[in-house]
Amino acid sequence: MRAPDPEGPDRRPGPPDVWSRRLVRVPVVAALALVVGASLVVAVAVGASELRRGPDPARAAEREARLEALVREAEATVTPYPGAIRVAERSGRTVLGTAPARDVCWQAAAPLPDILTHYRRVLDDPAGAGWRVRGTSAAGDLLSAERGQVRLLVHAPSAGAVVGLVCPPETTYAVSLTVFRVPPAQR
Repeated sequence: MRAPDPEGPDRRPGPPDVWSRRLVRVPVVAALALVVGASLVVAVAVGASELRRGPDPARAAEREARLEALVREAEATVTPYPGAIRVAERSGRTVLGTAPARDVCWQAAAPLPDILTHYRRVLDDPAGAGWRVRGTSAAGDLLSAERGQVRLLVHAPSAGAVVGLVCPPETTYAVSLTVFRVPPAQR
């Protein structure tokens, strides 16, 4: 048996709810679709105009200055081999031209394995300014370390570790620094 209607048997239905009327629902949904569609068209148009315009030269110059400062700051934290003499240096860009690079040629009165041992000890030191030694080459003529975005290579100048690097004949080893990873915020 059905429960009795609490309002009584003589209750008349009232006017239908506003949203149940098709004449109200269709225009409201159409208006919402129009607003969302127009917003999407504007967003795509703005994005396309940014792509057409190209990179902002001021932002690109600012980024380059930040990356060069990172390399200079990292170089200042690297202690040279005791008694080593700087014989040449070069600042510029990587071979691909994507990041700043700095190479310094050094003359030292020690063989390369002793120099690499010195750098491994200095860079692995907990007080070593945040450097993390990544490894050495199989030939034992290269040491790689990282500090944030900067990669450091200590290598024999003739090892071919840096394309285009030409050091004077009296060079014992070279230190090369470059930015190797650019975080998304700086792209």
